[in-house]
Amino acid sequence: MGAELLVANEKEQALHLAEGPYWESFEQFRTVGAKQVPLQLGPEQVGRLNIKGHEFVVMRSQTFSRLYGLAQDAQRLGQAIHLIRQAAQLAFRTPDVKGTLAHLRDLAMFLPEAPAEGQPTPRTLIFAPDEQADETTSASDFDLDPANVRRAMVDPAT
Repeated sequence: MGAELLVANEKEQALHLAEGPYWESFEQFRTVGAKQVPLQLGPEQVGRLNIKGHEFVVMRSQTFSRLYGLAQDAQRLGQAIHLIRQAAQLAFRTPDVKGTLAHLRDLAMFLPEAPAEGQPTPRTLIFAPDEQADETTSASDFDLDPANVRRAMVDPAT
């Protein structure tokens, strides 16, 4: 029964990333719309977005959380292996058994905990009242003419 549980846990933690959609520009990503992106980008899929020659990754929050958790597990495992290696070297070099056991006990205190830390806490974006947008806004409400878009002012003296 214990082996079956171990296999079930391994299957639950396995992450099978798959290639998702590719957007050649931010404009293409924007025109797809907020309603279509979740339909195009499935769980454990990684989409790619190209903006001016720089490629960005787009994925669901759950996928990122699992990937982040696995990266933390790998880092903890690397630290534990380093400590175990130090303990083995100490055991080979120290003839005093009681002293070695005391050092090993001290090293064991530094071993990281086995369970993963869970998902990172979700962040909420806070916008000023004039920056907030309603989701009911239609595409026709946007003024996309570059001549009408406000630009940041640059002080020529600086």
